[in-house]
Amino acid sequence: DYWKDVADKATYLKKSRWLADMNNEREAKNATYVKNLKSLTQLVFVEALQDTMVVPHASETMGFWAWGSPGSVVPLNATTAYKEDWLGLKAMAETKKLVTYSYQGEHLRWSSAFWDQTILPFLAD
Repeated sequence: DYWKDVADKATYLKKSRWLADMNNEREAKNATYVKNLKSLTQLVFVEALQDTMVVPHASETMGFWAWGSPGSVVPLNATTAYKEDWLGLKAMAETKKLVTYSYQGEHLRWSSAFWDQTILPFLAD
């Protein structure tokens, strides 16, 4: 249930058993999702720029294909979900609680230096 068919939004929203709900993409929004995410100290997204497992790799940072255009990627801050703050990510970004990083490489194949300097500090507390 991680599949999001960019060509058929209506069927995706109707038949998705998990992803559409977790992304708060349905018409009725779940305020608990927003509250829970906003309660985090920090939310860190990491994008592997040469990822071939997660397609498009921009979805690792909540971007995705434009509906009906599988060749055109919409970054997070240009999505309707972000602009209307369906998950609270816009509010989190504005308060510096949403942090996004990227690295050159494949899925989960970051360097030791990237891990030590970028990820590990978030796990220190």
